[in-house]
Amino acid sequence: MRLTVPVLRVGRDTMRPMLEGLTALNERILAAIRPDLPALYASGVRYRAEPPDQENWDPADVVHGRGWGDCEDLAAWRAAELRLAGEDDARADCYVSRVRPDGRRVWHAVVVRDDGSVEDPSLVLGMRAHRGVIRPGARFRPGGAR
Repeated sequence: MRLTVPVLRVGRDTMRPMLEGLTALNERILAAIRPDLPALYASGVRYRAEPPDQENWDPADVVHGRGWGDCEDLAAWRAAELRLAGEDDARADCYVSRVRPDGRRVWHAVVVRDDGSVEDPSLVLGMRAHRGVIRPGARFRPGGAR
């Protein structure tokens, strides 16, 4: 199944339910369909940005199979792991990390832990830090890095 959302209609109110859906799918995959998948950080998977104008939201088994994922893929996998380990309120969430010169917003997905702190699997797995990245361990504020 593929869901297509026009980029001009994407906002946090659209992205959060989509991230929740991918996280819930990953919980099912990790618990019942592919319990043999290694933990994200031990999997050998690395961060890689998708090509411009291509955005696929892939579950953990697909990401593991190809060896890389981008921010929402990694955040939803990690949030699912944390929930299965007992952090019931862990979630994948997003914020605008920067605005391009043409006015388009660049979204970034992270994990918000039970205590409200941020974990960024993309940074852990090879994404280059940039000005719009929230410092790991900081409290999550959806407005981005402050």
